[in-house]
Amino acid sequence: ILKRGVRIALRSKVNDSLITGLRIVDSTLPVGRGQRQLILGDRYTGKTSILLSLLLHCNYLTLLCSIEGLGTKRVFGIYIGINQNLSKLSKLISTLILTTYFTLIMSTHSSSSSLLSYSLPLIGISIAERLRDRGFDTIICFDDFSKHSKSYRQISLVLAKIPSRDAFPSDIFNVHAAILERGG
Repeated sequence: ILKRGVRIALRSKVNDSLITGLRIVDSTLPVGRGQRQLILGDRYTGKTSILLSLLLHCNYLTLLCSIEGLGTKRVFGIYIGINQNLSKLSKLISTLILTTYFTLIMSTHSSSSSLLSYSLPLIGISIAERLRDRGFDTIICFDDFSKHSKSYRQISLVLAKIPSRDAFPSDIFNVHAAILERGG
């Protein structure tokens, strides 16, 4: 769970593109397979809906690629929701469960323990790396790293670490960078 990412010199080049299904993203900011993208925005601006449409479209392409001779490789999707509301989580599961066959949904809700909320992205990225090592392409979507940092803050307060900038421990930025570095 706590391993380092692949060194930059050992990574393969990004040659294949990933069709996201969103015309504005595909035309202005094409995403390559093996590339990391970060979606930033205020509350209720549609970040989760972008992730959902990406997972749905990649599942559609994976179903087409399963037909012999069409497409390239299958794309497995992993959705990791951290401290999601149960209403939002139930809508998400009802949307994804009927239409996706190649998507793993891992989530904690708002009353879950902080240790589970902290370790869930690490477990999800380990599963994605395992699929990558077996030759599959994966998309991993982390939903709300700000809630991940809040759970890390609770764990750090129990361990008597002094909070610093914005009342978070100073190493939360290193933890998030390590998780995102493993995602490439």
